[in-house]
Amino acid sequence: MLDDAGRIVREVRVASEPEALLQVLANNTYRFKRIGLEAGPLSQWLYSVLAEAGLPVICVETRHMRAVYQSGENDRTGAISRCGDEMMRMMLYEAAQSMLVRSTKWSWLKAWAMKIARHRGMKKAIVALARRLAVIMHRIWVDGTDFRWTREVAAA
Repeated sequence: MLDDAGRIVREVRVASEPEALLQVLANNTYRFKRIGLEAGPLSQWLYSVLAEAGLPVICVETRHMRAVYQSGENDRTGAISRCGDEMMRMMLYEAAQSMLVRSTKWSWLKAWAMKIARHRGMKKAIVALARRLAVIMHRIWVDGTDFRWTREVAAA
């Protein structure tokens, strides 16, 4: 168990069974922001039981679990952690670079990134735009919104 600063507060060895986990996790001494389960053969079973018990459980792929546990340990003000899928980061960077350097079509997104480029430099603008593209794509994926090239609000 980790605290808000990412320090280990308590380590417990329990069987990978819902009842054993619930005995430890349902303790009122602790308030959990999230409980991470590493994806594996038992994770769906454990996830459903813990979620039914009202615990804030998430299931994380094995390759991302290290980043989840380290997220509180490292304080990176203004730096990039380089966690996550390397190919995805590369594709987002490439898309942002193409949008800023090669694309002639103008959008509020490109204008926003160009403003950053004037003040901070093109490389930082590309990274900022790549992150913003990831946020926009995630939002589109989650709730199905459409991307608008202009900032004008669509008529309801």
